[in-house]
Amino acid sequence: MKRLLVIVLFACLLGLVVGYVLQRRYVDSYRNRTLWAQAQGEMGQIHKSLLVFADEHEGRHALSLEEMSDTFYVSTELPKDPFSGQDYFYELTATGFRLTCLGKDRLPGGDEIPDRDIVYDEKGLVGE
Repeated sequence: MKRLLVIVLFACLLGLVVGYVLQRRYVDSYRNRTLWAQAQGEMGQIHKSLLVFADEHEGRHALSLEEMSDTFYVSTELPKDPFSGQDYFYELTATGFRLTCLGKDRLPGGDEIPDRDIVYDEKGLVGE
């Protein structure tokens, strides 16, 4: 009887460990890829709003994302980077602007989704 109890407890413990490992490997990977796709979609909407802002301001691009928040008509607030919870990185360039999400690793570069950077400029998604 004691042996059976030990075997049952061991099987339960093994099941918990295997479940945890599978969750970390597959569920977290799926979640991070989903967050990356969410960031790309949100940035596409911000990109469109930046272009509308420039059209409504005689070609002048917004100095910051906050400057155009009054004309942002996708939601009442500008979406945040889902990986950091902060604003997407926005900067003016010589030809227009650059909107960037550094991905899950929060480092420049990255070859694979979800670590790959997402970059929009005044022409659209960079690298596509």
